[in-house]
Amino acid sequence: FVYSSRLIPKMALRIFKGPEFQNLNVKLTMWYTFFLYLSRGMYNQNILSAYIYILTDGSNTKIGLVTGLRGLVQVLIGPLCGYFADKYKRAIILRIAGVLGLIAAVIMIVALWIQSYTLLCIAGMSWGLFGGVSNSSVEALFADSVPNGSRSKVFSYKSALTKVANAAGPALSLILFLILGDKWTSGTCLAALTVGLALSAVPSALLFFLHDRHALTAAAATGRSESKGSTQADLKQPLLEDESQADTEEDEADDSSCAAEEDVLPASKQVEAISGQSGRSMLEERSPSSMGKLPTSIQDSNLSFKPKENQYTALGKVKYSNYIPAMVVTGDILAGIASGMSIKFFPIFFKQNLSLSPVEVQTIYIFSNLLTSLTSIVAQRFSKRAGRGVTILLSKGLGISFLVMICLLSYYGFERAGILGMVFVFRTALMNGTKALSRSIIMDQVPKRHRAKWSSLEAFNTASWSGSAFLGGVLVDRAGILNNFYVTSALQACALVPVFTLTATGKIPREGN
Repeated sequence: FVYSSRLIPKMALRIFKGPEFQNLNVKLTMWYTFFLYLSRGMYNQNILSAYIYILTDGSNTKIGLVTGLRGLVQVLIGPLCGYFADKYKRAIILRIAGVLGLIAAVIMIVALWIQSYTLLCIAGMSWGLFGGVSNSSVEALFADSVPNGSRSKVFSYKSALTKVANAAGPALSLILFLILGDKWTSGTCLAALTVGLALSAVPSALLFFLHDRHALTAAAATGRSESKGSTQADLKQPLLEDESQADTEEDEADDSSCAAEEDVLPASKQVEAISGQSGRSMLEERSPSSMGKLPTSIQDSNLSFKPKENQYTALGKVKYSNYIPAMVVTGDILAGIASGMSIKFFPIFFKQNLSLSPVEVQTIYIFSNLLTSLTSIVAQRFSKRAGRGVTILLSKGLGISFLVMICLLSYYGFERAGILGMVFVFRTALMNGTKALSRSIIMDQVPKRHRAKWSSLEAFNTASWSGSAFLGGVLVDRAGILNNFYVTSALQACALVPVFTLTATGKIPREGN
């Protein structure tokens, strides 16, 4: 813990001075992320589960219902908001989300103080509405503001910042429990929850300052220069005109996707138009020997005639494939469903099975979040050598094995809380340390004008675990908490199949390719 507390600030000061972090949207999103997860670390991590458990006389089903309602609303509203975020200015959607966040905080504070379970359910749905409206636009605008080839790094540090903030939340709660009493009572839980909800006003306010005009243009995102000589400028202009025009229309005029829905000219026709020789198809003459027949201006350029990759190439708009992002999102959603069945019940496991106090539970969550933040950075660097797919498989595979270890140790009567808590810390770090890599794969494969829609689908990852929490609560009440953990492990293993398939077939490209 001491090593992490010294290392992370030094790394942050050095890292966040890099050119990737100088965009205003990137800076504001980093601050938004920190305060959002700082507040959630207090009101939505482990204390809320304990408070509802006390309020409802030990009902795990009712714990899952509050979280499930939040997830259901987020699932229903997320894709619709993603569509509108791509169709209109994302800043408009974010301002609406800011208002919804403030309203949700007020509703939940009132529900906690009057001890109304019904109003708590309404508050959960309000937070689901906030998440559904804000997530897709924030993530899409953030991706639009990061240069190509830098997304896994920036997303990894954003993920690390998330976990640092998640650790800061329990740290503040720990201080409150030390002051008010190290007991699981409604009064001590209420104080920590109220402080966390008050802090949630900060990220809601920051949403009003994010804007589309700060997003990178297509040329800036790819690192292209627009003034490298008349020959290259003339060559690039018709190739990139459609995409840049579509981006300009989205950012400045709220004009929807006329350019996004156009039929794309076949790549062979584009090459014929560039070369000025209509009777000859460049795609039929891709051998090295045929390069001598090309105009000099094209020979000297760094064009890559590979339309079969279904990505954006130097030829301009080539229809991209949904296969890779769809597989990654599918795996993330399955993993979210699996995690949701147990994530809200680990605090109950610590409280009931291991008889841990509030301070001890907060300490476990502090360590797990700090280690997850470091794991995110290490995983990103490891992925540069091993590949993003391999890194995801190794990390999550180890995380699943640690959860099975917790189940087996508890089943055979091993109740040393220190050892089980340590296993939980490593399990959490390994399972959550590669989220940024998954996000970077998706954003690298998806054109700018579709990122909000894909972000809304990726938001199912968060929403799905919220929705499956209700099923997890029912399972805990009927079959016991260890059986819940076994089911979670099995589902998480199934969730690795899509990424394993992509990795085994070599479908996940190296970053920057």
